[in-house]
Amino acid sequence: MGEIEKANSIINYQWILNYPSGYAYAHWDAYKDGFIRDHNKKPPVSHSVPFILSAMFTTVGVVYGSKNSIGPVFTGVGCYFLGIVTGAIIIKISNKHHFE
Repeated sequence: MGEIEKANSIINYQWILNYPSGYAYAHWDAYKDGFIRDHNKKPPVSHSVPFILSAMFTTVGVVYGSKNSIGPVFTGVGCYFLGIVTGAIIIKISNKHHFE
């Protein structure tokens, strides 16, 4: 634990950069299926925004995580949640303006 330099030297970035989109798709698919089960209809397309942003933010977090002290994995996970929150805020703002 805490050997960031060693971790950066052995990480295969071509593999680790595949994970964000896979996780984001799995989370979107689970959300979509739950939404269909609960509401008997597909979720609006705008509900995919948090999952798209989470994949994008995580990818950027992994790349820049090699430069900071907590490493690419933890930076990526933090950016994943940041993407979800940012997407949720965008949906909230767009829904507010849409219905006014």
